[in-house]
Amino acid sequence: MKFAYSGLFAVLLSVGLVPAHAAASGGIASCLELADRDARLACFEAGARELKGEEERKRTAEAERKTKEFGLPSPVVRETLSSVKVRIVSEFDGWRPGATFKLDNGQVWEFIGNDSGTVTLTNNEAVIERGMLGSFFLRMEGVRSTPKVRRIR
Repeated sequence: MKFAYSGLFAVLLSVGLVPAHAAASGGIASCLELADRDARLACFEAGARELKGEEERKRTAEAERKTKEFGLPSPVVRETLSSVKVRIVSEFDGWRPGATFKLDNGQVWEFIGNDSGTVTLTNNEAVIERGMLGSFFLRMEGVRSTPKVRRIR
């Protein structure tokens, strides 16, 4: 049934019975002006599809924003994630206080705890988890320790 309406909408749009701006600009209100029932329904469906696509783009942009802001000081962050999955792209063979590592998203983090450790990661994937009082910890697969880290860039 959807194919019949979308085909009908295309025909009506091409002969000028459906305002082009209703489909192009999401002007669903202009669909009310259509006298033909099928054309009005096709216009509303086109507008709904456009709105659905816009909502998906907004969700994607919001997820990207949250990932980008993860680890920044609280006044800058609007909503918080509890963790973010990352891939370490800099050379990594363990941690020690003051050592830094770079992620595939461009963020740079520093180890700030007092402990150190040596580890060989098989795929350089890890998770940075939010702790209490604004702290962050690096969790690596197969490693018991979760060193404390801080985002520096």
